[in-house]
Amino acid sequence: MRDLDGNAYIVTGAGSGIGEATTVSLVRSGAKVVAADIDEDALAALTEHVADKTKLTTVQFDLADEASIIDLVDRAKRDHGRIDGVVNAAADLSQATMSRDCDLADMDAALWASVLQVNLIGTGIIIREVVPHLREANGGSIVNISSAAAWLGEAVRPAYAASKIGLHAMTRHVARAWGRQNIRCNCIAPGMVLSQTGSALMTRQYQDDMLAAICLPDLGQPDDIAAGILFLLSEEARWITGQVIPIDGGLIYK
Repeated sequence: MRDLDGNAYIVTGAGSGIGEATTVSLVRSGAKVVAADIDEDALAALTEHVADKTKLTTVQFDLADEASIIDLVDRAKRDHGRIDGVVNAAADLSQATMSRDCDLADMDAALWASVLQVNLIGTGIIIREVVPHLREANGGSIVNISSAAAWLGEAVRPAYAASKIGLHAMTRHVARAWGRQNIRCNCIAPGMVLSQTGSALMTRQYQDDMLAAICLPDLGQPDDIAAGILFLLSEEARWITGQVIPIDGGLIYK
């Protein structure tokens, strides 16, 4: 999208999946990207997929660590002189966490606290730190990444689902609080996306069940979500804010 050319964005969770696809697409569109992830090796691999490496800065950070988040935003402003938007794609999808996120009969309060700290509170801190820079730039766009799990009421992953439905409330708050300063905030809720992480977490049977539940003939790819993110970052979406938009092949409408 032409109006992204020259703009500066932060993308969290950029080392894999949706965050990686978004970073590659933004650079291809001419934007400058500060790509952040907890996994330094994944960030190193990301650089191999980016055509114009002069437009990419990689930063290792921890979404559970407030000081790390503040340093990330400060780095983005220092490197580019402005911030035009942020894509909050980072979340704790580790096998160690997801395998322990069971039903409430086996609720681990410490696990819930950790999931909410990373997926919800950490995202809120990023937004808190970014908003002053967006105001300085006379506006900008924030895109949060939720999940269809927020709506599905699955038998497992309740902490993950709760953290993602919390993003919906946060998205609408931000849209209302700073809309008059031309700051837009939207949320995309992907369905089953065949990223490396998603494929590893979901059994073949789960993937087959998701395919049977959607309207379209195949499951999603990270690029499908990245296309929606770039639209919401662009001026083409100038009158869209406070929305939670499913990109899921028709999962929640079938």
